[in-house]
Amino acid sequence: MLDMDEPAEVVAGSTRFAAAITTVTGQVAATTNDLVPQENPASELDRDLCGVLDWIRATFAAAVTAVDDRAAVVVFATSETVGALASADVDSAANLGRYDTI
Repeated sequence: MLDMDEPAEVVAGSTRFAAAITTVTGQVAATTNDLVPQENPASELDRDLCGVLDWIRATFAAAVTAVDDRAAVVVFATSETVGALASADVDSAANLGRYDTI
């Protein structure tokens, strides 16, 4: 049998990782949502800068979504891989048990 952490511990670690990631992305989202002009844009330059600000918010929002999605994939992939590895470990141990020791 392999010397490895318990499957539940490994999955719990990936879940904590994903929670830390989503905490940070939540803070990024809150910070970018707080970026607002302090007054109505009065000049063409102000309006252009507000357009840049909208682009910044949209870019960060897309990045936050992508990172959150990847964190969820890490948890799913970890769960699937740990399950497969644990099953293979049990199956291998059962096969080895059929043979006499040397």
